[in-house]
Amino acid sequence: MLNYVLMAGDAQVLTQLRVCIASLALVATDKSNYTVVVAYDGDLTAARWALTGLGVTVHVRALGDVPKCDNVVNGNFFLINHPATLARLQPMRYLPIGVDRALYVDADSLFVADPTPLFSMPLGGWYISVGGEITNLDKSNAGLLFYNLVAWQRDGLEKTICNRMRSMPEPNDETVLKSVAWRRVRFTPMLHHMFGKWSSSTVVVHFWQIKPWQRKWSAFAPAWFALAHDLPKPICWLCLMFGIQLYGRVDGGWR
Repeated sequence: MLNYVLMAGDAQVLTQLRVCIASLALVATDKSNYTVVVAYDGDLTAARWALTGLGVTVHVRALGDVPKCDNVVNGNFFLINHPATLARLQPMRYLPIGVDRALYVDADSLFVADPTPLFSMPLGGWYISVGGEITNLDKSNAGLLFYNLVAWQRDGLEKTICNRMRSMPEPNDETVLKSVAWRRVRFTPMLHHMFGKWSSSTVVVHFWQIKPWQRKWSAFAPAWFALAHDLPKPICWLCLMFGIQLYGRVDGGWR
């Protein structure tokens, strides 16, 4: 079965989308096992052109294809109707019928190892897996989510999420997920948000605060810029390994 990676964005993050997808192609042992679905708000033709030839299959879907949770009272419409929020909270609106698991990845992320072990985890009864360097859902981040879509669909979570967003005074993705998935969340070190302890089992990192394209002296800046400029695979691989080693040497911090 194909492994599905869900992403979202618009023209402002198109380069970040390209780099993240290219990093997946770089580290995946079998690229043919992966399909990336991008929920895109903007010119679909331009997005499809920009996201082809990156080494893995990419499908771009219009944000307009996805019903928005309107009629929200006292809500934050930007957060609710933002592409990333819609993709996180309504993954089955984008993914094919029959998919039992999927990984949501923010555009400001980088794959650092083959994610096959993540997709091989037993499903169990949880709804989502989140970054495992913390075990407190209050402090978690929705930039990386691994879904158990069997339980997600069985319990009708997308309908529950829309209803919850209508009733919450200031809904956002983290608070909504916490309210509907509480006690059904699993923490895994394979998802990392660039704070706390680095794990050797990490497969994808989310640049939650410090972005490598904003601070060129960060550990992963060489890998990010190598991928952004379509450099040959050996150079990209060396840059990625350099970032991992440097990040580990400085004990989870930055130079």
